[in-house]
Amino acid sequence: MISEAELAFLRARLDEVEADAIEAKGDLGGVWTYADTPGGNHKVVNGLGYSVAEHYDVESERWFTGRHIARNDPASALREVDTWRKVMLEYAASGLDAKYKGAESVIGCRLALSAVLRMKAYEYREHPDYAAARKAAA
Repeated sequence: MISEAELAFLRARLDEVEADAIEAKGDLGGVWTYADTPGGNHKVVNGLGYSVAEHYDVESERWFTGRHIARNDPASALREVDTWRKVMLEYAASGLDAKYKGAESVIGCRLALSAVLRMKAYEYREHPDYAAARKAAA
């Protein structure tokens, strides 16, 4: 099973993603798009059309990070945080909820959700607190 230390670690990472997304969103809108502009320039713009990022790679002579940045806009990050918090709530409820009838169902569900949450936490393995959370789980 996933440990309380690992769950706390994952909650903290989701809180960081949420805070960054809310800060980036500001008052100008959370949905960003990749846009061509007059003169062949490319930029990422927010919902009001203001540029939030521009990048030109001199060596390849092309704009390349804009599409990635637009796909990971604040609105997307907030949806992801919400989804993973729901998975964590499902994990917490899996031992108590009446919809999981029978010991095999409860144990199987908790094991499966535990594995999923550990995989999500693994995304943050470069974070300095990851090793401590894993060590506490052992």
